[in-house]
Amino acid sequence: MISAKDGVQAQTRILFYALRKMNIPTVIFINKIDQAGVDLQGVYQSVRDKLSADIIIKQTVSLSPEIVLEENTGIEAWDAVIENNDGLLEKYIAGEPISQEELAQEEQRRVQAASLFPVYHGSAKKGLGIQPLMDAVTGLFQPIGNRGAPPYAAAFLRWSIQIVASGSSICGYTAERCACGIRWPWPGEKS
Repeated sequence: MISAKDGVQAQTRILFYALRKMNIPTVIFINKIDQAGVDLQGVYQSVRDKLSADIIIKQTVSLSPEIVLEENTGIEAWDAVIENNDGLLEKYIAGEPISQEELAQEEQRRVQAASLFPVYHGSAKKGLGIQPLMDAVTGLFQPIGNRGAPPYAAAFLRWSIQIVASGSSICGYTAERCACGIRWPWPGEKS
C-alpha cells in the first residue's frame, strides 16, 4: 500500500524488496487518492524508480470533480505484458490481433512469477477501489486458466484486505502492523 500523497516511503521499499527476494507475487495499491494535491504520475514514476519498472496500471483515475475509477483497457496498459513475451510481441509488431484472454493469461503468469506488479487505486478509508483490488487478488492468484472458485489462500487474502480496509484490529494488533509481518490467525483460528 502506497500513499498517493507521500509516494514510496522507506518502509515500503524494505517490504517490497523482501517480497521480491522471497519471490512473492505482489499487487500495489495506491491509497488516499481522495486527498488534495495528489500527483498520480509522480507516484507512478516513484514506483518505477524505487520499486520496479515492471508495473501495469490497471485503472484510469479521474480526480475531479469526483473520483472515478475505470478499468484501463488501452493497449498502452498492456505494454509491460506484451514486451516481455516474444510470441505476443511478434504478434503486436506484425499487426496481428492479440486476444484479451492471451493478455490476461500472460499477465497472470507474470504476476504469479513475481515479475509484474499490477497497480490499483483507491481510498481504503472510504472503501473506494477496494472491490476491484479484491477481485484482482482473487483472480490473479488462482491457477492460470482456472475460472472456478479461488483457492483458500486467495480467499484469505480477500478477507485480509477487507479487514485492512475496515481499519479493524486482528489478534491484538492493528491491521497495518499485521501487514508488516505479524502472523495473522486464519479465519476461524484462535489468536
